[in-house]
Amino acid sequence: EGTWTMTHGWMTCTNNNQATYTKIGNLCHVYADVTITGASDSSQTGGRLQGFPFNAKTGINLQYPHLFRVGGSWWYSYELGSNDTTMYIYQSSGGVIVVRSGMNGQRLLLSGTYLTN
Repeated sequence: EGTWTMTHGWMTCTNNNQATYTKIGNLCHVYADVTITGASDSSQTGGRLQGFPFNAKTGINLQYPHLFRVGGSWWYSYELGSNDTTMYIYQSSGGVIVVRSGMNGQRLLLSGTYLTN
């Protein structure tokens, strides 16, 4: 058990509550409550949330933790990268990573379990 800090390499990620994790064997359960702010342009770096406590299992990258956008609609899909600590969020049209204007001002609640190496 422990705490972690979600980050965003291209925008400001404010942790509203302390993010926590519990790891048992190769399963890691995470919780985070963050607000994303910053540039509001069409750069496809908006949907990249970083800093998960452990790398996701190699060879598995569609792990769907629960992600809620407060006051907004669902995105198409999201995933943790294989052997990575970054979550990628994709737009509902075109299957491309969410742009910064789509993330700016969004409060996100995340809870889920993923496989680790």
